[in-house]
Order: sequence, then structure tokens, then C-alpha cells
Amino acid sequence: MRRLWRYGIELALTFLIPVVVFAAQEKLESGDHRVRGQVLSPISNFFDRFEVQLFHESNQPLGQVTVGTQEPFTFSGLDGGTYYVVAEVPGFKKVRQRVDVNGTAKETPVMISLEVKPAAETEKAVDLSGEDEASVNVSDLMPRPPHFADEVVAANEDVENGDFDGARRRLEPIVREDPDFYEARKTLGTAYQKLRLYREAEMEFKAARDLRPNSAAPLIALGGLYLQEAQSSESRGAAVARGILNQALGSLLDAVQLNPHAAFGYYLLGVTYYESSLYEDAEENLIRSMEIEPRLSPARLALANVYVRIEDWPQALLQIGNYFSANPDPPDRGQILALRARIEGILASEKTSEKSATSLHH
Repeated sequence: MRRLWRYGIELALTFLIPVVVFAAQEKLESGDHRVRGQVLSPISNFFDRFEVQLFHESNQPLGQVTVGTQEPFTFSGLDGGTYYVVAEVPGFKKVRQRVDVNGTAKETPVMISLEVKPAAETEKAVDLSGEDEASVNVSDLMPRPPHFADEVVAANEDVENGDFDGARRRLEPIVREDPDFYEARKTLGTAYQKLRLYREAEMEFKAARDLRPNSAAPLIALGGLYLQEAQSSESRGAAVARGILNQALGSLLDAVQLNPHAAFGYYLLGVTYYESSLYEDAEENLIRSMEIEPRLSPARLALANVYVRIEDWPQALLQIGNYFSANPDPPDRGQILALRARIEGILASEKTSEKSATSLHH
């Protein structure tokens, strides 16, 4: 059973650390230039009002205005340089349009055309980080070279594409030069974890936790790291694995205390309790994770394993069915179908035994 269970963990951990680059709040020196523009909608009767933001190329936010379509907006007091105008309008694709302000023109025009978002794109992605975007630290406000943020984004893409060593090579020099760069620390920790460099990953996640103590994300990352390490340490003995699982529990309990809506934190708690043979606690936390985020389908597979362990076969079948409803063709389909067939065989055998007992009684 554990092999099936572990796949769910590894699948979820792939998306554990999304990269969100938080911009510095430092203001640029005021200049005499301005950006002036309009937002155009392809829908003629669209009159909602929305926010337009201006960012420096270093991701520093410089201001925002509330406008409607066809209504002009202006950002003044700018130096020459590269800026980005950002508009996020419900029902439309996010627009991030580059604007180059040269040193001679006082006014730079910009025209933003909205594009209707396809229905498949309107659903918000499942948050697996536990990150609270309102949680910042003084280190987030420090000015840093613009290419640092670009390297973190590129490293995150490396992680998603399975190039963990590439991500490590990008981020190690940045962390040495800028040890207070939260996103670099957290993403580097993920790369180390994927490379099974557990102590190095632990150091980076702890550094991220210290940089942003009010965020649950580094604690969830630490919990996932300890859980993976415990599952990989069976050859070192049950006592070692149990000690590492206790570390996972400590981090994850702290995480959900900080952020009671962190669905992935409850999911990993459920897995950790399962590995600790605390099945009632595992069931409770996995159900809680799905109450917060019903699309967290690996939790259903995890819950099926809990019911298998306690031999609640009907509930195990129910959760496997729910998992297939959300994932009609998962990569582990054959393995799960085999498990379902074994459970159905057990139930059929029990039903036959009951009929035989009833016949003998009469």
C-alpha cells in the first residue's frame, strides 16, 4: 500500500513551492515623464471599473489607479526607463504590457487591449504553498538587482521541468550575495529537496521561515521535507523514521495554526499521521484538507489508503471512485485499479461468507 500512497505525496510535492516574487516598495526618484493610456474591451457593453498598476522593470510597484474601459489613466513623475502596466480584470486575461519611457518624450502613450479569458482559465489554481501574500518582511522591501527576480522565476521553471540541478546552479550564487532574498531561499530549498540533499534543503527552508515568520509556506515546506526524508529512511530503523515524522508533525501543526486555511498543510498532516499509524488523526486532517479545497484530489487517494489500513472497504472504494472522478486517466491508473479490484474481491468474499453463515444458521 505504501507505494501507492507515496506516489500521491510525490505528485503533490512537485507543486509545493510556487514562486511569487514580492516587489520592493522603494520609490524611484521623481522625474518629469508620464505614461498615459486607455484600456479597451472587446465587449461593447462592458462598463465595470478596475485597477491598473504601474511597475518598474525591477518589479517595484509605483502606483495604481481605478478606471473603466475607454477611460484614460495617467502615471506621472517618472524617470526614463522600462516600466510595465498591469491590468487584471475579472473574466479577462491578465495584461502585463511593457512601456519604454525614453529620455526626451514627456508623455508615452500606451493602449491596452483586453482579451476574454477562456472558460477553462477562469478557475483559480489550487494553492499548494500556504503562502499569505499579505505577509511580508523588511527584507522583502530591500532593493535588489532586477535580474535576481528573473533568475528566481527561471529557477522555478527549472524545478517544474525537472531540472533541479539547473535551479540549484542559478540560485546558489544569488543566495550567497543576497542571503535575505526570501523567494530565492525557498526555491533553492525545493531544488535541494528534489535532489535529496535534505540538510541543505532544511537550512534554506529554515532561513525562509526566519525571513517571513508569519507565513505558513516555509513551515509546510519543512513538513513536506521531513515527511519525504522519513519515508526514505526506513533502512535506518523505525526509531529514526519516527523521530523525523515528529519533526514533520511539529512543522505542519505550526503551519496550520498560522494559516488555518492551508489545505495542503492539512493534507501533509494527514499523510504524516498515516505514516505514524495514527489513522483517526489522518482521516480527520485529510477530510479537513478537502473541505478547504475540494480539488485537492490526492487527498482522496490518501484517504482511501487510510480506510484500507483500518479495513473500512466501502469507504476505501468510495474515495477511489471520487479520485477517478477528478482524475479519469491518472498516471498511476493501473496500480489504483488493481487496488480497487482487491478491495472488491474482499467485499465479495465477505458477502459470500455471510451468506454461507446464514444458510448454516437456518
